[in-house]
Amino acid sequence: MGGASIALSGVLLVWATRTYRSRPARGVGLAFLMVAFGQAVGAPPGRTHADATSLAGVCYVSALVALALTCDVDNEGSRLVIEHNGGVLEDRRGTKLRFWCRPEATPQAGRARTVTTGGA
Repeated sequence: MGGASIALSGVLLVWATRTYRSRPARGVGLAFLMVAFGQAVGAPPGRTHADATSLAGVCYVSALVALALTCDVDNEGSRLVIEHNGGVLEDRRGTKLRFWCRPEATPQAGRARTVTTGGA
């Protein structure tokens, strides 16, 4: 778990610097703030639920939570991957497309798949 957390934190930081290109420090700061907020808000109910049921129950409930995904309007590859994995377009906000994805709605959740976007 520790290794995965470290790796995903690195991905989050890279994503944050690319999202806030003109102010990368702001992106990194917001990313860390949101991780800390999520841990502070999510840990107590998660612990209570784990005590009442099991750790597997907490993992299952967490997997049912909707995920918000975004990609640039002109990023055809990301859009296709999101849609292929159950993403449903909610709206367009400026240069971003916003999708909702529920893991239980994904036809083959957890399996690796390849999406061909065409081109070279």
